[in-house]
Amino acid sequence: MKLSKLTKMLSFCGSVKEVEILLQECNREDLVHTVINYHSHGEGTLTFNIEAKVAENLFAFGSQLNSVFLKIVDATTETKQNRKRIFEKVKEKLDEEIKDQ
Repeated sequence: MKLSKLTKMLSFCGSVKEVEILLQECNREDLVHTVINYHSHGEGTLTFNIEAKVAENLFAFGSQLNSVFLKIVDATTETKQNRKRIFEKVKEKLDEEIKDQ
């Protein structure tokens, strides 16, 4: 990941230098281990340790699961509303037949 991209993502950091300081603190506190390479593409690129990549993959997987869950909820809600509507129509018909008797 390029440092400029990370700086945009971390809107509370005003500059690349602030992001570098934040990453140094994270490394020092053993929160996230990163390596910044300034020798490629004229801009610093950032790599995370393997555990961070696993966490990133889990986050992406969780996001996909959330999307699927929301689709299921929408489908279930629509089906539930359809069943309720049908039930109400049947109930109205039964109520009409009872009144007619």
